[in-house]
Amino acid sequence: MLLSSKKPSDLVSAEGREELADEIKEEANDVLGYAPSPKKKNKRNRPEDDGPVLAVLFNQFIVQ
Repeated sequence: MLLSSKKPSDLVSAEGREELADEIKEEANDVLGYAPSPKKKNKRNRPEDDGPVLAVLFNQFIVQ
């Protein structure tokens, strides 16, 4: 449902794809039983990772 709810215009920019990757990571960790915590920031001003899924990588991204 997460991917089908996105519009192509949401995914055109790099920021849109990064946001989608973060949403996929959070959803995967939630399904695995790791509830998202309030967004803590680490030294690099990025959210701390919670759960076994640390990142989502798109090698190719095709929007139809």
